[in-house]
Amino acid sequence: SSEVIPPRAPVKEGGETTHALAQPEPLPEKTNVTVDTPTARYVFSTEGAALYSCRLKNYEEIDPPLRLFEAQKEQARTIEAKTFWEERIEEVRARKANIKDGEFIPRGEPVPEDRWVELIPQLDSNIGHPLGLRFGEGLDDRGIHYTVNHDNLMVGEGQSATLEFVAKTETGITLKKRLVFSSDKPAFEIDVDIRAQGGVEELEKTLGHHWILEWPDGICHLPFHYPGSQEENKLRAMLSDSMQSLTQKKSLMDEAVDKSQGKSYRKTLEGRVGWINIETRYFLASFVPQSPNMQGVYILPHVNQAYPFTEIDTRMGIGLISTFSETPKSILVYAGPKLTGVLENVAIGLDRVVYDSWFETLDKICRFVDWLLAFFYSVIPSYGIAIILLCILSKIILYPLTYKQAQMQKKMAVLQPKIQELKEKYADDAQKLQQEQMKLWKKHGVSPAGCLPMFAQLPIFIALYRTIMASIEMRGAPFLWIHDLSLPDMTFFLPFALPFLGNAVNVLPFIMTGISAAQMHQQKKNMPDPNQAQIMMFMTVFFFFILYNFSSGLVLYWMTNSITMIFQQKLMEHYGHAHIPAHRAGAANGSALDEDEEDASTKKGPDVPLPQKSKGKRSKKRNR
Repeated sequence: SSEVIPPRAPVKEGGETTHALAQPEPLPEKTNVTVDTPTARYVFSTEGAALYSCRLKNYEEIDPPLRLFEAQKEQARTIEAKTFWEERIEEVRARKANIKDGEFIPRGEPVPEDRWVELIPQLDSNIGHPLGLRFGEGLDDRGIHYTVNHDNLMVGEGQSATLEFVAKTETGITLKKRLVFSSDKPAFEIDVDIRAQGGVEELEKTLGHHWILEWPDGICHLPFHYPGSQEENKLRAMLSDSMQSLTQKKSLMDEAVDKSQGKSYRKTLEGRVGWINIETRYFLASFVPQSPNMQGVYILPHVNQAYPFTEIDTRMGIGLISTFSETPKSILVYAGPKLTGVLENVAIGLDRVVYDSWFETLDKICRFVDWLLAFFYSVIPSYGIAIILLCILSKIILYPLTYKQAQMQKKMAVLQPKIQELKEKYADDAQKLQQEQMKLWKKHGVSPAGCLPMFAQLPIFIALYRTIMASIEMRGAPFLWIHDLSLPDMTFFLPFALPFLGNAVNVLPFIMTGISAAQMHQQKKNMPDPNQAQIMMFMTVFFFFILYNFSSGLVLYWMTNSITMIFQQKLMEHYGHAHIPAHRAGAANGSALDEDEEDASTKKGPDVPLPQKSKGKRSKKRNR
């Protein structure tokens, strides 16, 4: 089901227009309440009992490069756009005033308070704030003033604390939000209790048939995008024990435009909800219902024309919907980094969102790769070096498969003239051609499946890709001239945008492509089919465009992979010199293996070098 909820609507009582949630005078004074835990600082407001700020103490706020903003300003076509970028430039300069260029706080060291990550969007918005309540008659508690039992709370190690917000209306409705914080739990618990003198019937008559606890405006986003930022919000939920991604940009945009008509649009999800998230690349906010009969809700706000750079994928939200009852409803709220060890203690299956791994095996590989990165970093505190070492280790582990694949390619190259003869001989009989090819391959210990070991590497490559892209340790990590391994290197900017590439010039992909081209040229002589070499060269160029705006950490891995493959090829050519090379010349001249050579090769096995033609054999053949 879905609904469009307009701003607060008045209700008629006794012929007078009054608000269903009107409070008696005098109203409590609006104040902020701060809760400090070992890992986060939360700031709540007594107006709406909502969460206005959530800052993570162990993660630093990282601004995009200032030169990127300056380039965007130069390309702006309107006065409004230029003004927008000027304001952003001043904001970044103010934040960086006391930070040395390229300064990076090593993992484990305390982050200065003025650099803590902020998860709550600080934009002026009429959408609302996290942990606000919305009701079925177009009402919400944004204007409700709550009383609170503490001014501020400090939750130390091994401690827990409770914060309770209470509000009463003129009609006798009591709204209560009770929050429990514990230092040994990553999430805090909120109990929502809504009561009226006339019970549930009065609540349904006054406020509608349900209430929604909301996180309405995404997390830690900026009102613009830049290359590689991946700041878009994603919606995901565990529905009826199945993890589902709710983010499909085009369908969500169409749905919002068609149904919202300039207002926030909410849609209730079908199925039992285990948890519902709003996520970015490294952080998430999650609602985990602890009470039965609650359903998930996703929220699509209207596109705010005041922010021309804002896209709908940064303004989505989540909620949990419940009917009124005589007992409070309990919900776990987690807002923080996407760390598997933390999320698995919040809810079942929540840790699987870190690597987007739909398969348990892939998830385990990703976790192992992440552990290796952390281990290498503990030895040499550089994530660039850690990625290089990770790549070298993976190539060492996969070397037997790589060697087998190379040997199969060499043997296929030797047999290519004979295969060509068979194709000409049985051009009109495909079945016979296949039989003869299989017979030839069998005699020489060559299997078409022997060239497939590279596919066994795909799960590892996919896991490496997901880990490097998802690992929060990459965020803000510098290496050489690269200021942030989680972003493109963005060495300098052009005054114009290139098709498919943008205006940022990323040097690392150019280096990667040059090295990959050299590797392809080296391998070309071992490829049995000339068309295969052309395809591989095309793939090299194709990957340049694919990886151009990817994180520099991933490009660094791919570049290191190409370098190690060049060295591996050199080693195989040097130590495997007795394997087949003498036949390569014969194959190039169009000669084919005779039956005696085939039988000898078969008897000696697939890993034994094919016999070289002796001078004695040549003289005998000439005498014949």
